[in-house]
Amino acid sequence: MKKVICCPASYLPDVLDPEAHYFILYSHSSSINPNVGHIAPRLLSDIRRKGLNPSVEVVDFTTFALSVVAADEAVLRSLSADGWTRTIELHIYIQHRDIWRTKHAELELMLRFLTGDFWTLHFLESEAITFQPNQRYKIDAGDSVCLLSGGVDSLVGAIDLMTIGKKPILVS
Repeated sequence: MKKVICCPASYLPDVLDPEAHYFILYSHSSSINPNVGHIAPRLLSDIRRKGLNPSVEVVDFTTFALSVVAADEAVLRSLSADGWTRTIELHIYIQHRDIWRTKHAELELMLRFLTGDFWTLHFLESEAITFQPNQRYKIDAGDSVCLLSGGVDSLVGAIDLMTIGKKPILVS
């Protein structure tokens, strides 16, 4: 089993477990151990700069999703016993752990199905992440939605919608 720990910088232990992968959530510091990865170091500052005010649930879900991606990238399949199936123990620091703890068995099964790996999830309480209250973006100005993957196909779809007079809300 490979352990992956995703936490705020202030929760990083003084002595790191040499068998674990560590990732710092939402910040970047050059003074921290170079063997510690970083997850979305500018995300919170970008959200604040843009005046957004996501709910705790949205931030926790984002933290969960980014932590799963970090674990998936950090734990190499080639090092597993069969060369493919991994056993991953993921520790995630989130704001409302009790909500997530009630769903951990379902989430482990979901990740097992999606990745083919065995997951053990540990949700730990983190400090609150605060944003300034502000006005929300109004998205009612559009008459359709166009998902943008970054590829040419979705760009062509957006252009086609605009060509026929639609006002799509572009989501990436």
